[in-house]
Amino acid sequence: PYPEEESRIYKAIRQREEAHVTNEVVWRADGTRFPTEFWSYPMLRDGKQIGAVITFLDITERKQAEMRLREHSALLDIASNAIISCELDGCIGYWNKGAEHLYGWSGEEARGRNHDSLLFKDEWLEVRSAHEHMLNTGEWCRELSQVTKDGKSVVVESRWTLVRNENGAPTSRLVINTDITEKKQAEAQYFRAQRMESIGTLAGGIAHDLNNVLSPIMMAVELLKMKVTDAASQSFLTTLQASAERGAEMVKQILSFARGTEGQRVPLQVKRVVHDIEKMVQHTFPKSIELQTSIPTDLWPILADGTQLHQIIMNLCVNARDAMPHGGKLTI
Repeated sequence: PYPEEESRIYKAIRQREEAHVTNEVVWRADGTRFPTEFWSYPMLRDGKQIGAVITFLDITERKQAEMRLREHSALLDIASNAIISCELDGCIGYWNKGAEHLYGWSGEEARGRNHDSLLFKDEWLEVRSAHEHMLNTGEWCRELSQVTKDGKSVVVESRWTLVRNENGAPTSRLVINTDITEKKQAEAQYFRAQRMESIGTLAGGIAHDLNNVLSPIMMAVELLKMKVTDAASQSFLTTLQASAERGAEMVKQILSFARGTEGQRVPLQVKRVVHDIEKMVQHTFPKSIELQTSIPTDLWPILADGTQLHQIIMNLCVNARDAMPHGGKLTI
C-alpha cells in the first residue's frame, strides 16, 4: 500500500517498538492516493520480530475539513472587522488580523486571555448584561466603548452570537466588532455645529436686549460728563464711556456671529489697543497688581478687528490677574 520502501510506514514496520505515523499518503489498488494515520504494533516470538499488526485510518475527510478551516481562516483574516471567538467564560480561542489591527494585540498575545478583561475598562455591568441577553436570545448587538493595547479608547458596533454544538448546548460566542470611532466623532462634530447654530440664534436675541441696556448707560455717561467737572471724575467717566462703547461693539460682534458674518477688519495700531486696556486695568484690577507695558516705537500697524483684538488681550490680562491672587507684576 505504500510506494517506496523508505517511506515512514515501512520504517515503522521494521521497528521493534510501537509506532504512530500521521498524514502519510498511500495508494489504493486502483492507483488513487489518500492520506492516512497509521499505527504499527510489532509481533515478537522469542525476542525476534516475526511480523507487525498494522492499522490504517483514512483521514481524507479530516484533511478536507482542515483545508476548509484554513480557507475560512484566510477569509476571516482579510476581513476589516475584528472577528473573535471565545469560550463562554471569555477565554479567547480565535483572533483574526482585523482584531490585531484594531486593538494592537497579536493573535499570540490575545489567545488564552479573557476577552472582557482585555478589551473593557469600566463597562462591566453592560458586559454582564450583554452576556445574559446573548444566552437568553442567542445574539446581542450594540455600540460599545473599548480600549486598545496602548490604552486608546475606541467605539465599536459589536455583535455577539451564541455558538452551539450538535446537541444544541451552548459552547462559545462569536464576536464581530466594527470600528465606528471616526463615525462617532463626525456625529459629535455635527451635533456641536447644531448646538452652535442654536447658540447663535440665542445670542442674537440676547444681543438686542444688551443693546437696550447699554443705550441708556451711554446716554447717562454723556450727561454726567457735562455735570461733573473735576479731572478725576472726567477720567473715570471717559473710561466708563469707552467700556460701554466697547460693550456695544461686542454686541455687534455677537450679532455678526449669529448672522454668520465676519467682523470688520481695518488697519489699526496695536499700541492704541494696549493703551485702552492699560487704563481699564488700572481702574479695575487690584492695586496689588503692578502693570507695565513695553511696546516698540516702530511697531507696524496690522489689519484686524479691533474689538476682537481687545478681547484677546483683555482675556489674557484677566487670566494673569487670576493667577496672582496675592499680587504681582503684569507685563504687556
